[in-house]
Amino acid sequence: MSTPSTAEAAPPRVGARFIVLFTLATFGIWMAINTPAMVTVALRVGEVDPEGKTTSYSVVSGVGTLVAVIANPLFGRLSDRTTSRFGMRRPWMVIGILGTAAGAVFVGTSTGLAGVIIGWLLMQAFANATIAGTFAVLGDQVPEEQQGLLGGLAGMTSGGSVVVGTFFVQLFPTDPLLQMGIPVAAAAIFLLLFALQLKDRRLDVAQRPPFSAKEFAGSFWFNPRKAPDFAWFLLSLFLISVGIGVVSTYLVYFLQDRLHIATDDLANAAFLANLVLMAVNTAVSFLSGYISDRMDRRKPPFAFAALLAAVGISVMVLGGSMLWAYVGIALVGVAYGSMSGVYLSFAMATLPDSDNIARDLGIVNIALTLPFSLVPFAAPAILAIGGGDNYTALFLVSGVLSLLGWPVLSRIRKVR
Repeated sequence: MSTPSTAEAAPPRVGARFIVLFTLATFGIWMAINTPAMVTVALRVGEVDPEGKTTSYSVVSGVGTLVAVIANPLFGRLSDRTTSRFGMRRPWMVIGILGTAAGAVFVGTSTGLAGVIIGWLLMQAFANATIAGTFAVLGDQVPEEQQGLLGGLAGMTSGGSVVVGTFFVQLFPTDPLLQMGIPVAAAAIFLLLFALQLKDRRLDVAQRPPFSAKEFAGSFWFNPRKAPDFAWFLLSLFLISVGIGVVSTYLVYFLQDRLHIATDDLANAAFLANLVLMAVNTAVSFLSGYISDRMDRRKPPFAFAALLAAVGISVMVLGGSMLWAYVGIALVGVAYGSMSGVYLSFAMATLPDSDNIARDLGIVNIALTLPFSLVPFAAPAILAIGGGDNYTALFLVSGVLSLLGWPVLSRIRKVR
């Protein structure tokens, strides 16, 4: 069986079983990687390096996200060229979750910072292999009129997975291996169920494109002049993600150092804050994808996300109390859900090359995750303004950048 070309008819509508199992698979992999990204790794760094936690966590988080930025399009490129008899996408789902599990063991059992870093790099690399393979299935097998629904469900599971994952963190506050292991075990089960029923695309060896150093470099680049709408979409996604990245990356330390939550109460406070953030995100992301499909419009949810992210971040840092922090976090959750519910279908509508779906979705993932890498490297300089932990400056700068994602949307022409 060869790869479909752009001239072939759109794939048939997918049924309920596909939708349910795809939703479970995305829920699992998001829980496996987002829970440590937002809570567990910060707690682990605080345990192994309590004195230098802010700087150390910036390094761990930043380097880990850089690995994700490289891994996602790279594995996407490999997936687009895989000629396995098991299909193009399925092998990377399986390889990815096994590697993620190995990394989780490192993070959960290490007693020093080096072990935490090694484990987190493994998790970021292999989780993105799974993400690349799983999300490419959207372009392979889901018609355009259902992509908003599936994209909304993928966004919904991203938020919901953190709520469930953080529940396990506070349920086992003194056992980091269980905190890391339970989400990964759930991901492995759900991905296996999806992979077993998947009628995966297969690529003939004779039709496999070459993979050279030039092709590898192309995993991270496209010509903006040939695909201007895709370029402007990526810029808007990047800018909005900056504010969301600051909130999710520094939430634990914001609660501890700005709102002075006691160490014994920190895990529970982080759980409640993430519950607010992700519960709102979960509800809104599904509605965002559904309404976007019904309206046949992708820009309004993005504009709404840019505005609400800036407002929510301002409320968090200017309110000065846990109550106002919850209000601000809820607004950021609405912004996150509005964006995450539609970004995949928005991306599909602007993709420059339907024969390299996984590669191009990897570039989308760069725009989505690169802020989470750049923020930890830039944050220490901003936090140091005034001689202390200046979370007001850090959060407000990120809010302004998120707001700039709105006017960029006007440059996109072929998508409403």
